[in-house]
Amino acid sequence: MTRNNWLALTLALGLAVAARAQAPVLLSGPMAGVSSDSSVSIWLMTHQPGPLRLEYWPVPRPGERRVFSGAAEGEAPVMQAQLGGLRPDTRYAYRVLAADGRALSEVRFFRTQARQPRARDFSVLAGSCSYFNSPGEQQRGTGYGSDYEIFDAMAAQNPELTLWLGDHIYYSRRDLEEGTAQRMEQRWRLGRSFPQLQRLLGVGQHAAIWDDHDYGPNNSDKSFAHKATSLSLFQRYWANASHGLPNAPGVFSRMRVADVDFFLLDDRWYRDADAAPAAPDKTMFGALQLAWLRHELKHSTAPFKVIAAGSRMLARRHTELRADNEGWHNFPEEREDFIAWLTRERIDGVLFLSGDIHYAHAVEWGREGSYPLLDLTCSALTSGVNRYPNAAGKLPGSVVAEHNFCSLEFSGPEGERVLRMSIRGVDGQVRWEKRLSAQALTHGDR
Repeated sequence: MTRNNWLALTLALGLAVAARAQAPVLLSGPMAGVSSDSSVSIWLMTHQPGPLRLEYWPVPRPGERRVFSGAAEGEAPVMQAQLGGLRPDTRYAYRVLAADGRALSEVRFFRTQARQPRARDFSVLAGSCSYFNSPGEQQRGTGYGSDYEIFDAMAAQNPELTLWLGDHIYYSRRDLEEGTAQRMEQRWRLGRSFPQLQRLLGVGQHAAIWDDHDYGPNNSDKSFAHKATSLSLFQRYWANASHGLPNAPGVFSRMRVADVDFFLLDDRWYRDADAAPAAPDKTMFGALQLAWLRHELKHSTAPFKVIAAGSRMLARRHTELRADNEGWHNFPEEREDFIAWLTRERIDGVLFLSGDIHYAHAVEWGREGSYPLLDLTCSALTSGVNRYPNAAGKLPGSVVAEHNFCSLEFSGPEGERVLRMSIRGVDGQVRWEKRLSAQALTHGDR
């Protein structure tokens, strides 16, 4: 080898090493959003900007391997890859590659939806209130979060979908006083890069709504000055397929998994203060969002229609003298009007999911001439537990005052669908459960 050739080879090797040193390194993800019958969004976060590739293929047909080329962008680099042209009702494998083809992640999986709703067995996990201690809090032992092994227990359940019901970061007072996107985004990067979270993010698909702490300050409402920044960050760090409507901003959306419809609500953007005086127009969800929800429910043929919000939906007040914690019970005219509409329109299959309160429980709302409504509250994942739960109208045995998550397992053939719902502890073991048939959530005359 001549000296010139040797120098050229040395330079090429040096450039290759430098390129590898500059290649983005994954800090979080990849995480799949909820698929349609032909598309899905894959989210990931890196330590620095740079080009990336996403390799994906239908599991039964590895010869159909395709590559999405993109880049993690921004001062806090994130990439959302929009994958289209997928086969319906198909299990896909995917992984992240560096620009030079090196694998940066393990192989992960998601499943596309059938073109028409189809009954099949699948499971959904739900939870709220994830506090991630900062490095300083970890060292001092003063953090509000603990029991992070709960995320491994959730991943071991191998859910098709994980529903995040709000409070998955906690903005600090300083974050909100400064009120800049850069400062607020630091809180997202701290939580999303938490090591114990990574395994769960890679399992199945994920969808989210917010509550007060990942929207703004404690007990925040529509008056929060930086809510547009909060919405932009929420959209940046979650891979939901849609957010609100063109004439109605927010995080609400509808999605389908198999033959079950999920209606994810925004309980903050339009919310009046819980402590505001009662009035016919006092609202937690806003007229536009509720009009959208009514329309979507009327046109849903799903045997189960799951309505999810950050705040509790069916809990009763303990006192009429003041706002009692947070929840729809502080907006009685709006809630009673909506439940009366459900009854009048004979909407079958409705049940509620909620979070926020730092203990889990189930509440049932009886209705004359119709099936009872049920609200399953799932809280808290890792944030401090409320050791003195005060759940009016709870179902016997359903109060779980420890870190927990909820499981919804849908099974059975068309026309005989069954839901097994449970509250599980950090170890993944059942603390409370209830079985519901779809038939039990109908008016019985259709």
